[in-house]
Amino acid sequence: MRRLADRGLGVILSKHESDHAMQVGDTALLVADGRVLASGPLGDVVTGRNLTMLYGISVSRRTGVAWSAAAHE
Repeated sequence: MRRLADRGLGVILSKHESDHAMQVGDTALLVADGRVLASGPLGDVVTGRNLTMLYGISVSRRTGVAWSAAAHE
């Protein structure tokens, strides 16, 4: 995928695994209920705050763990 993008081709990848998306992507588009929640550079879009809004559970980055999620009680 990276080689295709480096050659100027557009590559669209749909993922539910934010860790993998962070490894292979440059930009992100988060969609919830058919509406754009956030879009732009990965580091600006794939944040604990945005993932919490997207998934409806508390999501945060933790030391030694890429992402940690806990259901709201």
